[in-house]
Amino acid sequence: MEDSSKKGSHRHAGGFSHPAFTGRIGVGRIDITPRGEMTQIHVRHQVNNLPLREWPSLHELDILHQQETSHALRERLSRKINLRREIGDGDSLPTPMWIWKIGETIIVGHPNEAYSYLQTELRRRFPERILAVMNLVNGTLGCFPPSDFYQLDIYPVWQNPLAAGCLENLVEAAADAVKELTTL
Repeated sequence: MEDSSKKGSHRHAGGFSHPAFTGRIGVGRIDITPRGEMTQIHVRHQVNNLPLREWPSLHELDILHQQETSHALRERLSRKINLRREIGDGDSLPTPMWIWKIGETIIVGHPNEAYSYLQTELRRRFPERILAVMNLVNGTLGCFPPSDFYQLDIYPVWQNPLAAGCLENLVEAAADAVKELTTL
């Protein structure tokens, strides 16, 4: 094997080396040894099926769009049509989430916008952890408004096909995953 201090980082059968650390890659886990100390990385990927609220089907939206005369309402319908094409005519949306535990640090990523609520709630529940949340990871559907926002006529609500409570469901799923990873 080449001297990694001269060449920089490189991979070899099932592992890697670098002037500052070496490691071994396994299924759902990576062990890294920086300066002789062992740090483990645990990875979890899960899919949460979040309920959709009652929205017209793609066919119904197309008809409404053709009949609408208001430019602003036609634009709203165009956005709903695009979302409906993306999510299909089902009654739930499979929503992925990725959770990493790197040493004592937890990182949560998901493809939507959960305001700051997801991060602040997880930090409240796990105050002893360094915790970061990444929104808009690997695509997006839109905002996950808090349940009490659904009574308001605001963009994050009317553009969103998700049922009230999805943000709170996402928080619970993330908290369960963080709790599980913190026991490893």
